[in-house]
Amino acid sequence: MKAQNLILVLAAAAVLAGQAADVGATLQRAIRKERVEGDLKGAIELYKKVAAAAGKNRAAAAKALLALGECYEKQGSAEARAAYERLVREFGDQPAARQAQTRLTAMAPKTHDARSITAQLVARGPEVDLEGRVTADGAKYVFVDQDSGNVAVHDLKTGAVRRLTNEGTGTGMGDAHGHTPIPSPDGGQIAYAWYTASAMSSSARQMEIRVMNADGSGAHRIGPALKVGSFDSILDWFPDAKRILVYVAAGGPTREETWVGLASIDLTTGEEHRIRRMYHPGNPVALSPDGRWLLFSRPLAGHDANWDIFALDLETGKESAILKGAPSDRGPAWVPGAGKFIFRSDRSGKDGIWMTGFKDGRTTGEPSLVKPDVGDFTLAGVSHDGVVYYGISYNSSDVYTAAVDPQTLRAQGAPKRFVESYIGHNTSPAWAPLGDSFAYYSRREPNRGHQLVLHHPGGVETAAKELIIHPQNAPHWCNGGERLLVWCTPNCYTRQLFDAGSGEAEVPTRIDGLTPPYQLGYTPDCNSAFASSHVRTAQSQQRRIFRVDVETGKQTDVFTDRGEWAVAPRVSPDGHHLALHGVLEGERRAGLLVLPTAGGQLRMLDPRADFGAVWTPDSRRLMYTREVKRTDGEGTEKEMCWISVEGSAPQTMGIRMAHASAPSLNADGKRILFSAGESYNELWVLRNLPLK
Repeated sequence: MKAQNLILVLAAAAVLAGQAADVGATLQRAIRKERVEGDLKGAIELYKKVAAAAGKNRAAAAKALLALGECYEKQGSAEARAAYERLVREFGDQPAARQAQTRLTAMAPKTHDARSITAQLVARGPEVDLEGRVTADGAKYVFVDQDSGNVAVHDLKTGAVRRLTNEGTGTGMGDAHGHTPIPSPDGGQIAYAWYTASAMSSSARQMEIRVMNADGSGAHRIGPALKVGSFDSILDWFPDAKRILVYVAAGGPTREETWVGLASIDLTTGEEHRIRRMYHPGNPVALSPDGRWLLFSRPLAGHDANWDIFALDLETGKESAILKGAPSDRGPAWVPGAGKFIFRSDRSGKDGIWMTGFKDGRTTGEPSLVKPDVGDFTLAGVSHDGVVYYGISYNSSDVYTAAVDPQTLRAQGAPKRFVESYIGHNTSPAWAPLGDSFAYYSRREPNRGHQLVLHHPGGVETAAKELIIHPQNAPHWCNGGERLLVWCTPNCYTRQLFDAGSGEAEVPTRIDGLTPPYQLGYTPDCNSAFASSHVRTAQSQQRRIFRVDVETGKQTDVFTDRGEWAVAPRVSPDGHHLALHGVLEGERRAGLLVLPTAGGQLRMLDPRADFGAVWTPDSRRLMYTREVKRTDGEGTEKEMCWISVEGSAPQTMGIRMAHASAPSLNADGKRILFSAGESYNELWVLRNLPLK
């Protein structure tokens, strides 16, 4: 009898497992219909089937309801609200519920000037490029597909996505890919940059300026192929559609011979006309309908969080700040036929869409708020009928921990979230050299920098008061754990030391004569740093890795060759080796490199390694991540690995998670900390804004 019962139980389990698998397969079919085939109607029916089978697979049902709501939004259907409300009501324990609540908040009707402003989701996913541009008629969104690197177009009416190029290999270092595609004023052509495949920053790599028809046909190069580094991006078309505005960064052997600024390129002859020197304007820029004025934004100073908007007269070269002061104003976009422009600003305390008039190089009237509390968004354009398109980037990160075997470093169980405060805003943890304390960064206020947080045994935390605007790497422990070093605070040419007990900050030290912080690696005592530089002339190039005394500035060469950049140096705890990310001389693939700090041979350990390896406390191994395909075939994720400094086959640590960082191993070698999270972009449409 017991045997019969066991057989019945096993049979029932097999049936349930089969049903769950069927639900998962149906969900994948629905995703394909929506995202690949552009068949929203067919996808909706399949999503409904998955949602109806909620008892068999709650996680799949929640994902289906979220996708169902998104499909309805693309159709402009009011059914979207019902799908989101059911998801929040019945599946509140699922991660998708938080996204559904965000949609419901965004869809809430707000009145302005007796009209109802409506927000509609157009596209969502990690492949959505927020640097794309909407055609003037509002029918299509031109962008670079982040998976393949190809220029693509999203039909905003049908939801179908189609690639216009087929040469892309990805958007990583050395991949062939498109860059800054901009549709012409009439939408009939697309100008874009194209990077050929080669090694990271390779002198052999080239960039071409190309133009093609809106359907992808007739692609051709404009002017000669350029060396990478001599051109940055296409900014806009001039109204006559005969020229494009570009940003040029033409390097030279001396500072005087280096030219960085704006230029126009004739699409018939390929001739370049340099307009004026200037550092890169914040994207997007806005070329006026008559082609005379260029509106752009930039920070008040260095890496300041506050930005101003400027107007540049392209006829005279005169520049003036037209919106300035304490608020952060950025991302201007012209409103066709209205003599006005909209922009992003936090004047009301939160980022919203504002509008003001413009005439003869200055604003007219006071700026007015047209859409409050939009979030962290980027304007993608305004169509002829006044519809606003904008993108929102969602990035979450949390600190996780896992037990590992001290010998194999393989995870002993699933990772668990370790920091339960400010969920979604914590990153880059680093164990102290001794004990159970660790440090990490936490972004605890919207639109502001990160704070250094010290996590002590027992869960007690100390948050430093000083904001870290652009944390480049995990906090670096000095002198066995007495102090912590953070660079890029308050700007990217300084280092900041913190007391490891109190979190009190010392006076920042400026690092004169060194390259930006992503090319610095500090010694365990924090008194010296290793730096990498790369100098290219018309005749030759040289890579130089050297040690610098932070106090005296004295530099000592460690290694030189004719190779490319080697970035992100990391000094081993015993001070004997330096890990970097780069290429060997004459090679194409960038990966994990190692070099003795006393000089010697530069060796490649793993050409598949991601940027930012971390040493184990015994200095014998390096831990890092590699990008791998997800088991369900939907995109990629990060796999944690380790490799011996002496060279061996890479070993997996048994952890795969989205956007995972390289782990930090504690002193006893039994636990790791790392950060992981979610990252995706959304394209939205706002209708009925009072723009005219």
